[in-house]
Amino acid sequence: MIDFTTRDIPDTDIRVVVITGKLDNDSSEYFFSFIEEQVVDGYKNLVLDCENLEYISSMGLGSLMRVHSRMKKHMGDVKIAAMQSFVADTFRIVGFEKILNVYDNVEAAKDAFQ
Repeated sequence: MIDFTTRDIPDTDIRVVVITGKLDNDSSEYFFSFIEEQVVDGYKNLVLDCENLEYISSMGLGSLMRVHSRMKKHMGDVKIAAMQSFVADTFRIVGFEKILNVYDNVEAAKDAFQ
């Protein structure tokens, strides 16, 4: 099961998407659809707050790559923040930290947009 909440960072054009639960085969399409809604609503700069992300599968990793591609296509960007160590380890193993921007926390991710 996966859940999302959003908040905007004041005085910026950045939307934070807090991901809670598991990003896996069952939730990856729902996740991508949710992100697509953010793009349609005009958000081009996203921070994915992964502090409450409990698990990520290969399908979930693929969804993150799709989000990255989608944001670039719309002249935007996505930054990943606050990954738990086991999720971050998975990211490093597959080499995603070379493609996606990963930060220790939301504040650092926000600052990287400037």
